[in-house]
Amino acid sequence: LYGIKDLFIKEGKIFFTASLEKEKNCFNTGIYSADVNFLSLNFTKFYQPSLCVKKELAAIDEFSPYPASGRLFDYDKDHILFSVGEWNNRPAAQDISNNLGKIIKINQNNLKTKIVSMGHRNVQGLYYDSNKKIILSTEHGPIDGDEININKKNAKEIVNFGWPISSYGNHYGEKKWLAKGINQREKAPLYKSHKKHGFEE
Repeated sequence: LYGIKDLFIKEGKIFFTASLEKEKNCFNTGIYSADVNFLSLNFTKFYQPSLCVKKELAAIDEFSPYPASGRLFDYDKDHILFSVGEWNNRPAAQDISNNLGKIIKINQNNLKTKIVSMGHRNVQGLYYDSNKKIILSTEHGPIDGDEININKKNAKEIVNFGWPISSYGNHYGEKKWLAKGINQREKAPLYKSHKKHGFEE
């Protein structure tokens, strides 16, 4: 679960995404890059989100390497799209101050980032239709909560797809955690309507 997530080549550079330990027992999903060379590849860290998720939170179901995302796709001459998972730190997906649970646009020249959409759990399918200006993403949700999301606004404004406030799925291991006195729905209610709560269906 801590392995490589995606591989992407653009204009003489090769990129891969992977789960990274940013500091001791604190993880997120980052990008390495190298110039394409058929003799050797010298990879260096290209991008890593500022916020990481601490492993010790696993005891209260607030850490998992599974929802790490890590998909890359070409956006335009200077930018690539990158899906960043929330690592089971569910509230982070609704926090605009970090890149967890988001699809972001990265400028390849100066590494400036911009959030394109938020409220994601684990986007591992990503496609940009440059003719129609539409971003399509497919997402591993909770039980019965996988999603296909269509972003027609792409980079004009941040589109919020609702996770973990709204989802058509249900939590994994919910009965187990309730038996321990932990109600996951306090932080992640999973309302069945997105629109009623101000999110994109």
